[in-house]
Amino acid sequence: MHSQIEEAIVIYCIIDDVLKSLKHKDDIRAIFSDAEILLIAIIAMLYYGGNYTKAIKFCMDLLKKKISLSRFIRRLKRLDNLYFSIFNLVIKLIKQKIPLSQVENFIEASKNDVIGLYLLPLNLEGKILYGDRAYNDYFAEDALKEYDNVKLEVIRKKNSKRFDYYKQRLVAYFRKTVETVGNILTTNFPTKIHTITLDGFIRKIHYFVLSFNINCLIKLTYN
Repeated sequence: MHSQIEEAIVIYCIIDDVLKSLKHKDDIRAIFSDAEILLIAIIAMLYYGGNYTKAIKFCMDLLKKKISLSRFIRRLKRLDNLYFSIFNLVIKLIKQKIPLSQVENFIEASKNDVIGLYLLPLNLEGKILYGDRAYNDYFAEDALKEYDNVKLEVIRKKNSKRFDYYKQRLVAYFRKTVETVGNILTTNFPTKIHTITLDGFIRKIHYFVLSFNINCLIKLTYN
């Protein structure tokens, strides 16, 4: 069992090495390096349910430096353009392929799931998209196939005109895999993710996923 401080040091080393490999340069005027800012974000997701204030206090005690919450948020926003480069490099390090697409559209929870399908900015030409029963929409299915060359495979009702028993077994298998991955990724998610803006919400989701993968990398390192 490793202490939180030991794990924080390992996380910092990983982030610092990743930034160096990306040839990222810090602002020489900054008291906190960009690696330390990212460390705070990841610590917040791993140990404090996304609470930046608690993570800042922990890291200030560890690093013996001070930074305000507002200053931290401004610094973190400036690193948004680096997020996917960092994420992709971490994934390569742990030799896994966990897809992550930036969410650009949100709909009310009261709306049907298939409405979200129409809004999603898909870039899946030549791929198969698996869905559950909520995505039974022949029009969407045919449009995706004709215009985007995307094959939509969903779990169908037995009385559906396009029901195929053997294909359903296959779709159910892949859907179970997707749901399992989703459950694992959200292990550290709090019951409620507190944010003020939509950008802030998306940013926290990104760092929850990044923190999960860095945690996987730490476990591989220890093992």
